[in-house]
Amino acid sequence: MILNGLMAVSDALWGTPMIVVLVSMGLYLSIRFHFYYNFRHIGFHFRNTFGKMFQHHGSGQGSVSGFAAACTAMANTIGVGNIGGVATAIVSGGPGAVFWMWVSGCLGMSTKACEIILGQRFRVKYSESMDEYMCDRSFVMRNALGWRKGAFLLAIACFTLGPWTCSVQTESVVGALREAFGIDPLWSAAFLGLTCFVTIFGGLRRISAVMERVVPIMALLYILGGLAILVQHLPQVPETLELIVRQ
Repeated sequence: MILNGLMAVSDALWGTPMIVVLVSMGLYLSIRFHFYYNFRHIGFHFRNTFGKMFQHHGSGQGSVSGFAAACTAMANTIGVGNIGGVATAIVSGGPGAVFWMWVSGCLGMSTKACEIILGQRFRVKYSESMDEYMCDRSFVMRNALGWRKGAFLLAIACFTLGPWTCSVQTESVVGALREAFGIDPLWSAAFLGLTCFVTIFGGLRRISAVMERVVPIMALLYILGGLAILVQHLPQVPETLELIVRQ
């Protein structure tokens, strides 16, 4: 009974209403920002992230450099969502789903910018632990809205349910290694757990330092892999574009 209720709520939230809310909010914020974070001043954004590749600390106060922060963010972005999620969307909705992912991605830049601005505005520095700035949705809820009880419940939910989201990424990795190279999933999962523990144990600075070195290589391999697949299926590109236009 409870499971059926939860499934009904999940279907309602992650169906059409959620898509309408996310895309509408992205469009609203993009218009309010005059598309500043979407298309305008792109050079400024690149100069203050990748342009400071060798500058570890800028003039502002922060735990890591802009480039390290960008790499840490991309480490959470370039992965299962791009590979498994996009493939699932294409299988479910056809090639036209790619276009709508482009639209939602462009509009979502403003939504993401608002999240970052709120995080910067209401972050908290833990000088007694690792001397780092910390912020998430519960911090914003408590410091911006004054909802202490709601922030506490949200933090508990993120702490207890958040690790389960890693199961999707882990399953995708061990499954791919098993299908491609025949590696036992137990060994793959153990290796992932060990590397994650060594990385996370050092705090935000250790995470950003590792991501600063790993993510550029990962992104390059991701792009090269995509180009290789595109070249391999180049004769089918006109037909695919025609299908997208029809949809």
